[in-house]
Amino acid sequence: MKRLANRQVPETVVPLTYTFDTTYLLGLLRERMARTPEALVRARLRTRVALGESMKSRGYGAATHVLAQFGEGQGFLTEAKRRGLTVACDVNIAMSAEKIVIAEQARFPEWEDPALHWGETVSASDPSFRPSEAMLSSTDIYLCPSEFVRADLIENFGVQAERTRLVPYAIDERWFSVPNTPVPGRVLSVGSAGLRKGTHYLAMAAAQLKRRDQTIDIRVLGGVSERFRNKARPLGITLLGRIPRFDVQAEYRLADVFVLASLAEGSAVSTYEALAMGIPVIATVEAGSVVRHGVDGLIVPARDPEALTEAIESIVRDRNRREAMSVAARRRARDFTWEKLKEHLLRSLVAGPFAEGKEQVLSATTRASSAARISGE
Repeated sequence: MKRLANRQVPETVVPLTYTFDTTYLLGLLRERMARTPEALVRARLRTRVALGESMKSRGYGAATHVLAQFGEGQGFLTEAKRRGLTVACDVNIAMSAEKIVIAEQARFPEWEDPALHWGETVSASDPSFRPSEAMLSSTDIYLCPSEFVRADLIENFGVQAERTRLVPYAIDERWFSVPNTPVPGRVLSVGSAGLRKGTHYLAMAAAQLKRRDQTIDIRVLGGVSERFRNKARPLGITLLGRIPRFDVQAEYRLADVFVLASLAEGSAVSTYEALAMGIPVIATVEAGSVVRHGVDGLIVPARDPEALTEAIESIVRDRNRREAMSVAARRRARDFTWEKLKEHLLRSLVAGPFAEGKEQVLSATTRASSAARISGE
């Protein structure tokens, strides 16, 4: 609640924002009462449906489009489609992420408790449970933050390529003014430590690096379970947990290299932040990063601690290469400002087979029902 209280809707957005606090809080209560991962995802789907019904009660006004985050507000989307509105969904994480994580949990059962995300895999045992059905049946335009997300939709969910649009995310321009004064060998990763983020492979790389070079210090910033911490810490990785936002920026300031070894993302904004500060980024294709291999960072195979080890060493040890990548990183980040995102988004919504040649009025749904959650996504 403290974290959410720090997230405020911009003043210009407040007059256009509706919240459904009672519906959402009742949903949270149902989720807290769930005793199994499957019961939790079922409760979450009930909340989505209830929020969609609340949204329908507000109506659609003069909207021609509805924009949703990953299919939130399910009934709202279905009704919009019935009315002939164009429905666009921002698929902010690969839909196969849950399947990927479950497979990883089977490989490393001692690292992390089994968990489900939105229940996509439950449909295999219970065909009546279809958490993504409303989005897949109602969506006209899929906004994909990365090629990884787009390929996943096309290859694994039967989405037609012409219905997808590549729309990378944006970086708050305040990050450009933050200086990076790197400590050589200081490696930073930002995001909850866990199997989906590939943090266990980064920990394995840390063990290799410690044997070769004691000056390399790998630090992970973000939530971490005690179970995961107990497995990772002996390998020589520093798990900082969650820290205040001001201190997060301080960690970026001192980072020599940024690493995200993720197995499934949409497009991790932490990599954009690193680029904006001039920090070379090492990432996987699955991280959805906008890094250009060999220019402002390196792209490495997922699940490969040896590749991570070599990539980190190659940048830390070659200071000229590191400096060239740093300059290129800041330049690259300029391609992902909020202004650029606005252009990409509007072009994606009004171009192509769903454009109607008239003024487009957008009706937006969000991932959450409270003002605090809305501004955090």
